[in-house]
Amino acid sequence: IESYANGLFNQNKIGQEGKDNGLLILFSELDREVRIEVGYGLEPYITDAVASRIIRNTMIPKFKEEAYFDGVDEATDQLIAFLKNSEALDEFKQEIEDKKQKERLYMNIFLGVFLSIFIGVGGFFFLKSYRNIIEVFRGIFMGKLGVLPGIFMLLGGSISTIFGMVFMVVPLFVGYSIYTADQDLAMRIFDHPKVLLWLLLPFFGIAAIIAFFKLKLSDNEDFSISWLKNDKTYYRKTFSSSGSHSFGSGSSSSGGGSSFSGGGGSSGGGGASGSW
Repeated sequence: IESYANGLFNQNKIGQEGKDNGLLILFSELDREVRIEVGYGLEPYITDAVASRIIRNTMIPKFKEEAYFDGVDEATDQLIAFLKNSEALDEFKQEIEDKKQKERLYMNIFLGVFLSIFIGVGGFFFLKSYRNIIEVFRGIFMGKLGVLPGIFMLLGGSISTIFGMVFMVVPLFVGYSIYTADQDLAMRIFDHPKVLLWLLLPFFGIAAIIAFFKLKLSDNEDFSISWLKNDKTYYRKTFSSSGSHSFGSGSSSSGGGSSFSGGGGSSGGGGASGSW
């Protein structure tokens, strides 16, 4: 209906020449669609938002009752009143803006709660898995966990830790993209995979530092290294599925007569459409 209304408007040159102040209300009973097409000169006044609000609140409720004349008549009166009374039009636009802000507030609250759930779940998985990585470093530094077996355990534990990190970071990217309209942030990061690799250094480095200070300050254990041999008792107590640090489960055509031809107005596609 939008392309048809635009073609119909321009073919019949609705509006005064030089002012482009034409308006076209087009509705199709069979298609159950309606369109308000606005000339260039009236687009600063009858904005797309104003036209859309008139369609939704004035026309469509009448059309649902099959009161087509009443719907068109009331919409026409409303448009004329707005063009004659700038204060009424400004008040109408303010109502639209207030409603948009209220809807935006509700959407932000819902989105914030939804993203917070993802971040909370991701944070739980991340902390649980990261504690295991710290414990692996601690076992290596005590000599109770072999270096080579420990490396494989670090790689395995990293998968579940990264999984939790994704749950935390992706919602942050989504929220940032929505609130700042910066859709390219994630792409800029993933376009440089070397940056992601460099992030692994502090990822493991911080865990190793925490394990070292825990070993020296809390446990009072001596620093020792074993390349292959594991302390089976320590391993079973610390990393078995029954232990306190579980490590096993990471997870146009247009027409119309000349009866309403005008003096040469044109439409650039401004207006709004609706259906019922």
